Amino acid sequence: MSKFYFKKLKMDKIVLSMAVLSPFALSLQAENSKTIEELFMNSLVADAIYVDFPEDTTKFGVTLDTHESWENEKDRIKVITENFELLDFEPNTSSGFAGGMFKYLTGDNVGKTIFAVRGTSDLVDIVEADIYGIAAMGVPQFQVRDLYNYIQRIKAPEGAGYRYLNDSIFEEYWLDFGWKTNGEGYTDWFHHKVDGVGHSLGGGLTAVFS
Repeated sequence: MSKFYFKKLKMDKIVLSMAVLSPFALSLQAENSKTIEELFMNSLVADAIYVDFPEDTTKFGVTLDTHESWENEKDRIKVITENFELLDFEPNTSSGFAGGMFKYLTGDNVGKTIFAVRGTSDLVDIVEADIYGIAAMGVPQFQVRDLYNYIQRIKAPEGAGYRYLNDSIFEEYWLDFGWKTNGEGYTDWFHHKVDGVGHSLGGGLTAVFS
């Protein structure tokens, strides 16, 4: 991101953008060598993951441009689409988990992958993840299950088998694994260190991902 963009933003946008950083700082604190610019860029991805993207990931920019909550964010959209490519998007599962994989297109991190996780965004998240999961059980277990299964699926060689967690995870305080054979073959996304970003609930899931 250019210094020009920082100057172009109004002060209130800079404050809001920096405020987004604090909820998921835990997931990034191990990489204390990151610059403010890198953290700021990652915060934009953490914000973008709240949008429901189509299966055709090439429509990443178009979807942001036409989304009602981004209609006054043309500057942010330009920065995001110039610096990131959407590789994959996992829409809300039955547990409310949603996330996606992005790739840096510019700078020192070009080619590096970012995994973004959506935070609390609907009633399912509030009830299952926040109240039943975190408040009662100490962990959003069903979203953890879906996160694990998602990563296992995209990392496994195409058409190959991988272990996945069944729906009974944590119900009896033991893990019940199964076997699937629909690996997607995106192992190259994990050849380098992967950044994990997320806001609120997403920050906690990012820590699990790490």
